Amino acid sequence: MRNELIAFVHGHSATFTSTASGGMHRWSDPAQTFHAFISGLPETATPDAQQLESRVVFRNVTKLPLLSKAAIKACIGGFAFFGDLLQWCAPLSQHALVVFPEYEFSPKPATGATTWTKPSTAWTSYAGQQRDLLYVDGGDISYAGTFFCHGGPRAVKLAELGEIVGEAMYEHLARRTLVADTKRPKDRSNLIKTFVPSLTNLYREGSATVQVLGLQRVGFNQSLFGILIKASKKRGRAAALLELLGETSPVGDPGTPKKRGLPEEDAEAMEAEIDMQADGRGGEGPGPSKIPKLGELVGLADTTAMWDM
Repeated sequence: MRNELIAFVHGHSATFTSTASGGMHRWSDPAQTFHAFISGLPETATPDAQQLESRVVFRNVTKLPLLSKAAIKACIGGFAFFGDLLQWCAPLSQHALVVFPEYEFSPKPATGATTWTKPSTAWTSYAGQQRDLLYVDGGDISYAGTFFCHGGPRAVKLAELGEIVGEAMYEHLARRTLVADTKRPKDRSNLIKTFVPSLTNLYREGSATVQVLGLQRVGFNQSLFGILIKASKKRGRAAALLELLGETSPVGDPGTPKKRGLPEEDAEAMEAEIDMQADGRGGEGPGPSKIPKLGELVGLADTTAMWDM
């Protein structure tokens, strides 16, 4: 597995550059440089009322349910949810990094295909756009605000990001790297048990690398948050009523489909629909719209580095 990956990487080597100071430069430590850049970006003011208010909009779930049409329409440029691949730059920071696999591994490739392939560019295409961000908050999902997406370096060894990356991230990435292309839950489970440990080791030793996306908070979409929190409170009242009547509520919030407990094909269909929503291809919401560069957006043209994917 390792030798196949090394051979594939040599055939698809990638570099990245920064256009800071008007020139093209190669950075000696791209991961730490990019982390410092995102961490040092200015933060947005947060009203006292928002600081005290809970941002939880889906309780007892860690997989994003389908959003309502009203919520999608209220999004600024679309929405984003990165699950367990998002890491905040610091415990109290408004900004974050997303790390995702640079390559995918298919143990049963189609005829003539290789076991290692370049993954979808869906997330890298977020660079230069803004999205409303939902994130895993303990055992719930919360709304974080509106974020500008900065394209970061590729071919990064996970260890190069330092302490921001926790121990669990190695396995999270391994699971995202594995293409378990089967609808049978038992077969999928066997593939995970067989290949995830080996893929995890490839990330630990640095043979498998990641791409990085930086998220800078630039605002708070009160309209979207109002829609989400209103629906959350409604589900909470319904759950309380079911409990009062002695009935068992569904897994997670009432009316909130959670992947766990769904048939495998239904879970995959639901996740695909969520991806379509986020890309603006599902429902009636807007697709991801291009916005001015960060310097034009917040008046920082002279001090902000722009990262080229």
